[in-house]
Amino acid sequence: MHKLKTLVLLSAVVLLIISCSKSQEQRVSNPQEPLKSIQLDKIETEDRGEERDYRAGEIIIKFRDHVTEEEVEEIRKALDLETIKIVSPPNLYLLRIRSGLPVHDVIESLKQHEEVEYSEPNYIRKAF
Repeated sequence: MHKLKTLVLLSAVVLLIISCSKSQEQRVSNPQEPLKSIQLDKIETEDRGEERDYRAGEIIIKFRDHVTEEEVEEIRKALDLETIKIVSPPNLYLLRIRSGLPVHDVIESLKQHEEVEYSEPNYIRKAF
């Protein structure tokens, strides 16, 4: 009888954990960001030819180590980019494209700047 009670209690705990984890998945990744619909686009990755989702109008740029804040600001203004946040100070930025240009076009423009180590769309991470 004691084993049966233990089994029932353990089952209840497991079900509670599963239901809590599912409700956590439905929460917004940034609780300070208001709920809104997120527009996703797809881009074909060069290395594997597969499509991946990314946030429309957002890019991640890593500037080279020697780049000054003034140089970052100059590039940002030239391409009409708005800083969402500095992901990893001092040189990894998440930026919004205010001009409405496609992400791919802005990335191609950034390739012309020697201050930029790399740039890519703000890909959506998915759990496998």
